Amino acid sequence: MVQMEVALNPPLIPPAPISVMAPVSLQGSYILNAYDNCKCSCTTTGSGSHQVTACLPRAGQPVNACATSAHAIYTQNSVGVIGNSGNTITSFGSDPTQGTTTTVGPSVQGVNPWPNSLNINNLINQYKAGASIPNYTCTGTQNLTTTPATYKDCGTQSSQQFGTYPTGLPLEPAIGSYTSVTEYIPGSVHLTSAASGSGILIVDGDLDINGGLNWYGLILVRGKVSFTGGAGASTNLYGAILAGDDVNATNQPQSDNFGGSINFSYDVCALNRIGGGSPPQLLATHEIMY
Repeated sequence: MVQMEVALNPPLIPPAPISVMAPVSLQGSYILNAYDNCKCSCTTTGSGSHQVTACLPRAGQPVNACATSAHAIYTQNSVGVIGNSGNTITSFGSDPTQGTTTTVGPSVQGVNPWPNSLNINNLINQYKAGASIPNYTCTGTQNLTTTPATYKDCGTQSSQQFGTYPTGLPLEPAIGSYTSVTEYIPGSVHLTSAASGSGILIVDGDLDINGGLNWYGLILVRGKVSFTGGAGASTNLYGAILAGDDVNATNQPQSDNFGGSINFSYDVCALNRIGGGSPPQLLATHEIMY
């Protein structure tokens, strides 16, 4: 007889709304809010150099619930910013180019060694075991040993829905009011025309998004992430992005199909609830004589 010891996977809580191993490039009219949306309600007034953001505890939260927040960006490399129309909301400051691993700032840069708990390859292998795979036609082959790595191409996918996106945000949605899934895309993909959903979206390649995004949970990407226009809902992401390559946020001129700015809001409730039930991890096996 064999006895097995197993444990359920704990929630994955990245340390920032954008956590990425490679450099981060920000430009355009972006908003990165690192206050936990579960506990804090943030209101921004004014514009330009006179813009002021106040974050207060939500009803039922302790008075010091908003005393600290996550960093806006957590990266093994550096953060570059083009222009001054973006807005970073965090208790650590407003300039995303300040932070280092030794100096507290809104971004943490030069993280070395990268935490093993955020190992992209291990996390993808862990979560894809219990994921569904969309019916895409992906071409090419994956080779992770080349520099740069090569990925399958899963093409352009329009108006994709992965589970259902919660209603009533930014308040915490009621359990059962939406469907959370774990979705595995086995290569690079271009999502356009307001992709939406909740849970864990795993992209085993590069992720390119324009024309809008509405996501509640975690976006886990092996390669680079590019957002060219937010559109869609006023907030495009409640949760966090964790990626192995670079993140590039751009704001293109508005047109009939694309454009707008991106808006990310860190949300621990969304991260705690993610997934469609990934299988437990096997910790040990023991042979028992009888």
